[in-house]
Amino acid sequence: MVSRLEPVRVDAVLAAREYWDAEGASWLAELLPAVRHFLKAHADHEIRFGDDEELDIPGSDDPALLEWVMAAGFVLTELPRYYAECLRIRTWDEVIARLEAAKHPPRWWADEELRRAARINFETLIAGPVPPRSDEAV
Repeated sequence: MVSRLEPVRVDAVLAAREYWDAEGASWLAELLPAVRHFLKAHADHEIRFGDDEELDIPGSDDPALLEWVMAAGFVLTELPRYYAECLRIRTWDEVIARLEAAKHPPRWWADEELRRAARINFETLIAGPVPPRSDEAV
């Protein structure tokens, strides 16, 4: 149904009952509704499955990384879009407070150039209209 590096046929995945059976795994049962929402929201896009190196996802030292957000709500690396769009943080000072209190801040926080790029990215995001959260009706 889903082949590595090939475009995902969203309609086929959404229609496949076996794909949506968590088989008793609570973590998967929690994740699947977000996956379904993501697939529906991005059905017009070319979605692919694979490792970040294979898919040309920006590396941790690339300011382009700061444009990404994990829409499913399971965030491995907090990025400016996550603060602005998911957490609804409205000031850079709030971002600083969150990161300074974090047990494990994201790697980009320790890099002065990436931190500057993150601030610019965040402030650009909050300057525009507040987008609906992924869990709000569109």
